[in-house]
Amino acid sequence: MVDTSISITLHDEIIGRLYAVAECDGTKVGWATFIVDAPDGCAFCLEIKIASECRRRGIMSQMYAEVERHIGRHLAPSKQLTPESAAYWAKRGVSLRKGTEVKTAEKRAQEASERPRLRTRINGIDVE
Repeated sequence: MVDTSISITLHDEIIGRLYAVAECDGTKVGWATFIVDAPDGCAFCLEIKIASECRRRGIMSQMYAEVERHIGRHLAPSKQLTPESAAYWAKRGVSLRKGTEVKTAEKRAQEASERPRLRTRINGIDVE
């Protein structure tokens, strides 16, 4: 089902990447970054954010369809998925790529917080 109140705009200023922005009645409700020329030949979504009040309206599907039309081929699942995104791909009948990790956002945040932070000094100021 296509929500006709949603418009998708693509931006491709950086070679190998596409940015999609979803708007509803002039208000930004989501965005996504797509890698369209990965070394393994796949095109996939690197990151996507949809406003919580706008989820379950097919916005992600509309973004994916618009990107697939633009690049002329199907997107593949990313190798790092949330349980929700893994379910999305399963519903489309697409197998996950070899080495795909399915983790909750909370688990990814926990793992990130446990990694040592890199610090550097720029102009006498410590920067993480």
